[in-house]
Amino acid sequence: MSKTTNKSIYGKCLLNKKNLKIFFCRKDISFDLVTKIERNACLNLSLKRKQEFIHSRSYSRIILADIFRIDPLLVPLNAPLGKQPKLPKNFGYLSFSHCVDALVVVWSTENVGIDIERNDRKIDFDLISRKVLTDKEFSNLSSLDFADKCLKFIEIWVLKEALIKRNNGRILRDIKNWELNNKKKLAINYSSHTKVKVKKIEYKNYFIGIASNQI
Repeated sequence: MSKTTNKSIYGKCLLNKKNLKIFFCRKDISFDLVTKIERNACLNLSLKRKQEFIHSRSYSRIILADIFRIDPLLVPLNAPLGKQPKLPKNFGYLSFSHCVDALVVVWSTENVGIDIERNDRKIDFDLISRKVLTDKEFSNLSSLDFADKCLKFIEIWVLKEALIKRNNGRILRDIKNWELNNKKKLAINYSSHTKVKVKKIEYKNYFIGIASNQI
């Protein structure tokens, strides 16, 4: 495998470990490296979703091509619309996430999930907090003012969304099964009795959540 650099014309490598690499790319950087099957799969999407589809698959191929030193279009990426991306066993694991103006991609030798949100995203805390937070998490935020509650909620959200992706779960069904410890270094699923390490990265105006036991 090659040694990926911290900077490239495509974006920035936020974490560059042997077994875990995280890459950030703004959506105003465009390129097109999708297969014919993928191109056909996004024909009926809205322009925004089509651009996101092509961007995420293309960028993932560029990253993996750099890691494994192969042509981007030879990268054996299987990422159907609405499904978690999959790679052959010897290629490791991949996850990616969009927000309004950016994309993050994570690669690891172990199962991994990632999510990104802008830290200034407007949310209706009163409407959605009880659907996402456990009683303990909700109580921990009760003493904060509204602005800080929303900020902390986004931090929790990206970590839980990363956990859902890592474990191929469903948001509505599984998100409240995960509870974060106070230091946000570990998440526990009381339904499946699973523990997963989590990490939050703050980069510019973004919160990025990673779920991986390689952390």
